[in-house]
Amino acid sequence: MKLSLDSINRMNREQFVDALGWVFEHSPWVAERAWISRPFASFGQLSSKLEEAVEQSALDEQLALLCAHPDLAGKLKMTEVSVKEQRGAGLDELSPEDYEQFRAGNQAYKDKFGFPFIIAVRGLNKDSIYTALGKRLGDEWDEERILALKEVFKIAQFRLSDLIMSPNDGKLTTHVLDVSCGAPASGMKLELWEIGGEVGRRLLRSVVTDEDGRLDAPLLSGGELKVGQYELVFYVADYFREKGLAGKEPPFLECIPIRFGVSDAGSHYHVPLLVAPGGYSTYRGS
Repeated sequence: MKLSLDSINRMNREQFVDALGWVFEHSPWVAERAWISRPFASFGQLSSKLEEAVEQSALDEQLALLCAHPDLAGKLKMTEVSVKEQRGAGLDELSPEDYEQFRAGNQAYKDKFGFPFIIAVRGLNKDSIYTALGKRLGDEWDEERILALKEVFKIAQFRLSDLIMSPNDGKLTTHVLDVSCGAPASGMKLELWEIGGEVGRRLLRSVVTDEDGRLDAPLLSGGELKVGQYELVFYVADYFREKGLAGKEPPFLECIPIRFGVSDAGSHYHVPLLVAPGGYSTYRGS
């Protein structure tokens, strides 16, 4: 469950360290020193104060923080969050040859710099990570120490964003798949309506799916998503007529309204549609 910034600002030192101490690998002292700077006006200010605690620490503390990180693709015991991050980059499924390459590269890096190779792996794959390792082996010691700390800060920001709820985190997306031909439903018109409230029923968006059956932006984002009732209307008959698949008139499905509730405006609501001329299904995705 995500934490709100308001709840974090109300925490005493012990609670704060317990909630955020893991964000910097095996280094709860970072959160302990940042706690005194609360209340934090924003996610960015919280992140900056945590980074300041590291930047203002002694050199031996910074090196201890770097050394607390596990080897990438290593087989020693790691924290649960590090295991998850490395798994996301495919580092848990290396071939024996790939593993040996990483082992040798990690060892060469540690022999030169005295701390493990650190990189924020989210969004990367084994090839881009190994390329970065080879490139950074050519750096000077102090240059690499600064770069490694920047990667630590990136990792911390990713972890904080997973932990802390932002008023602007919430978004609504959709994706339409034509199961009659096993392909994305491109060119389908859909409308998003807000249901209830003072206006009763209000049109928020009228859009058309792209070649991937998606939209080029979320239907609602950046604080637009509110707690309440919504309805997505998919104009499926027009889509199937265009494809020559509508069959006899009137079609069995003219349009498909999906009414759903949003109880947490800080979450991602994904409402996909799987459709054929004779039926459809939907669910809450992610």
